[in-house]
Amino acid sequence: MAFLLQLITQKPDFLKMLRDEWVIVQLLIQTGGLGLLLGATVFSFRLIRTWSENHHSEVQIRLERQSYLLGAVLALVFWSQALSLLFFLHTVNVHLTEQIEGAMCAKGILGLNDFGYPLLFLKLLALGFYSLYLISNHFDNREPGYPLTPFKFWLVFPATVLLALDVYLGFQFLGTSRPASSPLAAV
Repeated sequence: MAFLLQLITQKPDFLKMLRDEWVIVQLLIQTGGLGLLLGATVFSFRLIRTWSENHHSEVQIRLERQSYLLGAVLALVFWSQALSLLFFLHTVNVHLTEQIEGAMCAKGILGLNDFGYPLLFLKLLALGFYSLYLISNHFDNREPGYPLTPFKFWLVFPATVLLALDVYLGFQFLGTSRPASSPLAAV
């Protein structure tokens, strides 16, 4: 949160970008997903430590039920992040080109500061992890013994780190982009 405070105090135009509904929706999707993913990370750690697919104890059955529920929540988060990439591309290519002077396309918007292209590449890398989780979750739910459960919950850890970086870079990118009303918009 220190970086957010730093952006607000040093860059007064940051508040103008935060009033834009496209930017607000983009950042809400990211931070909401990160909140759910942080909670899932705690459960994933506990599940990986205590998972034993050969035992049929009460604890194991409870873990299977919880992992099924958490798998559905994670699938929702990862699908929303995949759709968020499409929303980000639309925002950068269509909406922000109208808001920022001197930028005519996504290349101009992403090149406005040092965070645009790294954010795009990070979103694409994260999409690979999200896809790997979604595929393994699909196949794991089809098998009665849940053989892929430990593997798919190991994927939650790098996905959490990637989404945290995504949120950070998103705030940095959108926070240092200047709207059209700014005299520094073309810089």
